[in-house]
Amino acid sequence: MWGYLLTMATFVNSFFLSQAYGYWLAQKGNVRKVQGRLSDMGMLLAIHARRDAETGKFTAESLELLETIARWMRLYHMLFWASQVRPARGDNAVSYSLLRTEVGLRGLLERGALTEREFSLLMDDTAMSETKRHSAVLEWIMARFIDARYTGILQGNAGLDARFLEEGCKLRAVCGNIADDAAAPMPLSYVHLVQLLVDTLVVLAPFALYPKLGVLTIALSPVLVFFYRGFLELSKSFLDPFGNGDSLAENFSVSCLLCEVNAASVRWFSSIRELPFATHPDAKGKTDGM
Repeated sequence: MWGYLLTMATFVNSFFLSQAYGYWLAQKGNVRKVQGRLSDMGMLLAIHARRDAETGKFTAESLELLETIARWMRLYHMLFWASQVRPARGDNAVSYSLLRTEVGLRGLLERGALTEREFSLLMDDTAMSETKRHSAVLEWIMARFIDARYTGILQGNAGLDARFLEEGCKLRAVCGNIADDAAAPMPLSYVHLVQLLVDTLVVLAPFALYPKLGVLTIALSPVLVFFYRGFLELSKSFLDPFGNGDSLAENFSVSCLLCEVNAASVRWFSSIRELPFATHPDAKGKTDGM
């Protein structure tokens, strides 16, 4: 009986770990895709923004557009992660979930992350829940892009329109995948079954090993418990990559993600404020005619 239980527990626990790790990898990929979509959108805006024909630098209208959308990208990213996390043991300070509340938004307002008008729009919309406020910011970005194309601040054609709007839709989709997968990473009954199997194994281990090992059972039983329970706890931590289930290991650092996106939001247009070649005075006309 002990042999069958040991074999089954080893297989099930190992398989559970592999599935949990696969989920963790998928979430990590989605997290990086969010950053990638935001960077793609920032790069597209930077290379198509109108420039002064004489100096080759961005016009005042273009620079205002780029800075505004960069700020909205940072705001979108902050509000998205605020909607995905909750207070947990792994927090080093106040949870980022506070940012989605009125108190958090007022703090962002004081820090210049959003304007009074934007604050009012987010707070006054009673049909929009706290966890969905980032969706409104994404729509601001896409609507501002359409307006900039209409007014000529952005140079390009239908190809630019299609690509930018596609990136926005991909961003919405990958953020939706993160939320959906986090809501149900694995059937709870399966997790309970693995927990029960491992607990039964470690409880019966001393009784099953004593007839063969004698007093050595005292030293070897804790080793068995350490590895089997360790595998199980590691699997659980993989299923909780954002620390919402109070896991303290293998969590993604939301602070690190925010810092990376904040830096990337201004990287693209800051790096090409000036170009190594002269801009053509008829660039707008030629581009629009393509």
